[in-house]
Amino acid sequence: MGRWSRQLAPRYIAWLAQRHGQRWLDVGCGTGAMSQAIADHAAPKHLIGVDPSEPLLACTNETLAHRFEGHVADAESLPLADGAVDVTVSLLVLDALPHPMAAMREMQRVTRSGGTLAAAVWDYALRMRALRIFWDAAISIDPGAERFDEARRHPLCQSEALGALFERAGLQAVRTGSIEIETRFASFDDYWLPFVVGQGAAPTYVAGLNEAHRQRLRRALRSRVPVGPGGAISLAARAWVVRGVVV
Repeated sequence: MGRWSRQLAPRYIAWLAQRHGQRWLDVGCGTGAMSQAIADHAAPKHLIGVDPSEPLLACTNETLAHRFEGHVADAESLPLADGAVDVTVSLLVLDALPHPMAAMREMQRVTRSGGTLAAAVWDYALRMRALRIFWDAAISIDPGAERFDEARRHPLCQSEALGALFERAGLQAVRTGSIEIETRFASFDDYWLPFVVGQGAAPTYVAGLNEAHRQRLRRALRSRVPVGPGGAISLAARAWVVRGVVV
């Protein structure tokens, strides 16, 4: 999913509409899609990123060099003082955390009063079409596949649930929205390959199938995926976004 997060991040920055020259924190920065967008489009005074994976954080450190301060840490234990930043963001992270409210409390702690806290998550239930088509096909063949489906495993991936979490956490002026991009594939093979060699719930499910079942799923997918001129595939991907003001 990394290639799509790099398309999403600049649009997310534009939606946040923050003034330049602020202190930013990117929670779960991974390989740096969001941090890169902040550095390129938000003119931060200071940019900090945290991620539990040291190898992923090393990639971001290398890419952004002197424009970035990285820390190996998780969202429930941020190595920052109270009110250390003006804007705290997460990109495609909050829904995957084991304790979202605990993470929210910690992100609020390190954000100054009057600062912004924001999150973005994929709409797995409806408009992350590349995955929705996959899971609908998989479940039609094997109802047991439903337990792997992100739409079921990530209940925060809905606008109402995301906004409600921010309101329960006590943020003010909570606003939700959506951002849509196109996920493009050169061919059906380009679409199928990440399910075979990638990481995440769908590749994990495919890896557990025998070859006959895997080929049956491939054929089911091929019959469902809309193919354009020259064999290209273009599928909509929507992210839900939310922001609020820290008290």
